[in-house]
Amino acid sequence: MIKIIFLGTAGSTFYRDNTTPCILVNNFLFDCPAECPMILSAKHLLDEVEAIFITHQHADHILGVFPLAWHAWLALWKKKIKIYGPP
Repeated sequence: MIKIIFLGTAGSTFYRDNTTPCILVNNFLFDCPAECPMILSAKHLLDEVEAIFITHQHADHILGVFPLAWHAWLALWKKKIKIYGPP
């Protein structure tokens, strides 16, 4: 069964109750805006991320990648998160 969680669906700017695009499909994260690691943490989903797919290289789609990787390093995750994106 496919599990889809819309973590953010706003445009390039975030709002009080919605953030920039970020979708978790099973264990695959599509786009990772700056707010995404905090949202994943609040929903207890951080440890579920196995791969990140970046759809394009705009700041509102990539600024959360480094904080998410930093968390993984600090938490001493045993797994590696794969990151895929455009060239």
